Amino acid sequence: MPLASALRLGPIQDGICDSLTPLELIRLGKTCRSLQGLVNDYIRSAFHPHRLLSTFFRDVPAFRSIQAQTASLISGPAALNFFDRNDSHADWPLDIIVYFHHRTLVAHWLIACGYTFVASMAQSPDLDFTITEGALARKEVSYEEMAVCDVLLFHKACANKSLVINLVITTRSPAEVILHAHSTCLLNIISYERAYCMYPRATLHDRRSLLVRASGKEWRGRADELEEMIDRGYDVVDTLFHEDFNLPDEHRCFTLGWRWIDDPFAWVIDFEVGLDIALPPPANSLSSARTHDPVAICGFALRCGPDEEPYMEFVVIKGPAVEYSYVLGDQDSADRLITELYFKSPVWDGRYWDEESREICKKLISDCSAQRALRALEGLRRRCVVGP
Repeated sequence: MPLASALRLGPIQDGICDSLTPLELIRLGKTCRSLQGLVNDYIRSAFHPHRLLSTFFRDVPAFRSIQAQTASLISGPAALNFFDRNDSHADWPLDIIVYFHHRTLVAHWLIACGYTFVASMAQSPDLDFTITEGALARKEVSYEEMAVCDVLLFHKACANKSLVINLVITTRSPAEVILHAHSTCLLNIISYERAYCMYPRATLHDRRSLLVRASGKEWRGRADELEEMIDRGYDVVDTLFHEDFNLPDEHRCFTLGWRWIDDPFAWVIDFEVGLDIALPPPANSLSSARTHDPVAICGFALRCGPDEEPYMEFVVIKGPAVEYSYVLGDQDSADRLITELYFKSPVWDGRYWDEESREICKKLISDCSAQRALRALEGLRRRCVVGP
């Protein structure tokens, strides 16, 4: 029996593929067409959103529809478990990050799914009061300056386990909250249409995690969080070594500089979006309907300060011409997008340009990449002339 045919036997296929990292799976798929098909089939099955979401929701398409309509994102330990293919999802809370103006819809949807709101000491047990008056009172008092104005805890008893959901309400962008994570192994995002792993080689293959802080902020991690990462098998580092810079791109765990959410250094899994997923309608009669989640527009930069301490740099933009907030890697990128939006709508007439902003950013990325390539080429020419 040919090797590829033997591997397609369910127990053999799952046993071998489950033991491989995503990088090893990709390498296996490059050996021949038959194995490429096997790997593709395995990835579609092993990294299907239903494997994570079915633990928390009976109607997975309904939740993904809510995700699509509210631009909510999943991150935290649950997203890491998804990429790790760890099926013990009920042992970890599901972190859902939601825009401030969609908080009521998502919170009541969770109640309709059988979840119970569990108030903290600082919250009213009345959910409606907490998600309106309470959240409004705390809107300007963000947790750790993360643009988080409140976190609502929901429990649901199910068989022999208790399911936990943290509804994180942000005043700006869910992507900003995720980029404030204390370590790179938590920089994973699940939207209704895609799953993103920002540092796949480090997180899923080499099991390394870099401690980072947001620009101008103190590191936010705690001792118990460090212990948790170590227990998961991660080699936790707080600085970049010289060998990290000297490795070829394909072997490098951490790349300094400007990044985009679906650039070649990230691992992106496209989910099937069928007719059972209700996409959002246009915000108004003047605007185009969104066909992608706003997180598709997301840039950031990993930098090292004078003390060689790594930090994340990004800029959040919000304006009348867009319904949602966006995260970009530097002020120059943000200014370019704002300028493009201004030219489209010098006097705001009520139209939102969120759908069109994605194409604007694609051109922006292409232009920036070309400029960086020219600068690198010019630097190479100078070195050739001047010498080392």
